[in-house]
Amino acid sequence: MTHSRSARRILASSGFVVLVVTCFCLAAKPTEAAGFRSCTNQKLENKGISQLRASRASCKLARQVAYARRGGDKMPKGFSCVSGTGSGGELKAYSCSRQDRIVRFLLLKPAS
Repeated sequence: MTHSRSARRILASSGFVVLVVTCFCLAAKPTEAAGFRSCTNQKLENKGISQLRASRASCKLARQVAYARRGGDKMPKGFSCVSGTGSGGELKAYSCSRQDRIVRFLLLKPAS
């Protein structure tokens, strides 16, 4: 009898663990499914780079691309960049891509 009680406890405990792990797995989103994530911070904004976002690229790489583009590099880190005008005309929007990696940001236009 004690053997069957132990087996039931082990089975119940492992069932509970499986349930908890399944709940955590269902709640978590894979990085690719999450789309763009924000990589912006106050230091970047103070340097004229805002709304930095990355898809399938690390924030470190996104910052390197934005800084290089701000410095005049036409193909930063091998990324191909296209630009447009951001809101208010004071900002220039960039979308840079390399294979499946995308980095988007706004640069403050230099004073003329």
